Amino acid sequence: MVRSWPEDELRALPLEAFDERYRRYRLSVPEAERAMASSLRRYGQMSPVVVCVQEERAVLVDGFKRLTAARSLRGLGTLLARRVELDERSAKAAVYALNCVGRQPQELEEAWIVQALVR
Repeated sequence: MVRSWPEDELRALPLEAFDERYRRYRLSVPEAERAMASSLRRYGQMSPVVVCVQEERAVLVDGFKRLTAARSLRGLGTLLARRVELDERSAKAAVYALNCVGRQPQELEEAWIVQALVR
């Protein structure tokens, strides 16, 4: 599935296909997830989630709210995803960098990522 996936190609991936190992570096904000669900319901997916491929799995790097929101909506079984080439260390840094665009990561999220990179 992910073996021959060019970086510039968007793919619709089933919601259950996402590996969420980096979710632990993001705080869950139920209010923001409800707002995202409302946006997905009303407008559809406006931007792809970002994944990297590790151990032949699509590992989510950016789009945790979109994934949670999509799972709460009836009839939405896939999300468009864009693949980026990242090793584990770079993926952790990307979780931070890609999330600086919207809501700024909270200090606790920054600390989790820095701690993971130092290890």
